[in-house]
Amino acid sequence: MNAGADHPEQAEIEASSPSIEPAAMAQSTDDRSGTPEISGNPFRRLWTWLHSPSPPPKPDATVEVAWLPLWQAQLVLHELWERSIPSVMSEDHTSHLRFGAREPMARVFVIAARAELAARVIEEVTGQPPIGQGGQRV
Repeated sequence: MNAGADHPEQAEIEASSPSIEPAAMAQSTDDRSGTPEISGNPFRRLWTWLHSPSPPPKPDATVEVAWLPLWQAQLVLHELWERSIPSVMSEDHTSHLRFGAREPMARVFVIAARAELAARVIEEVTGQPPIGQGGQRV
């Protein structure tokens, strides 16, 4: 079955897939000695670490996109898989087994590059925008 024919956003999914360039994985070197930048004066390294800009976010980092009831998360997870969005679920249970306790919940995680698309799919399936643990929007 061709997923691109069933779901129009298939091209968007393929375009948002992260790719890691071999040049980006290469370790930078000090121009004077040709050794890796981590060598040298520890105070210089500390100063550079404290005052350098933070690295850009990794496109293949995993982020939480929703905190849903367990029964609903399983439905959402399968819909994400059917639309070629790799995702995982983590069950979140309360330890208080009593009347009025919170129902079993689950957290849904996807790759950061596909988080926005996954949030749209979750909203389409559940009818509500996804929220994170504690009630804030993800």
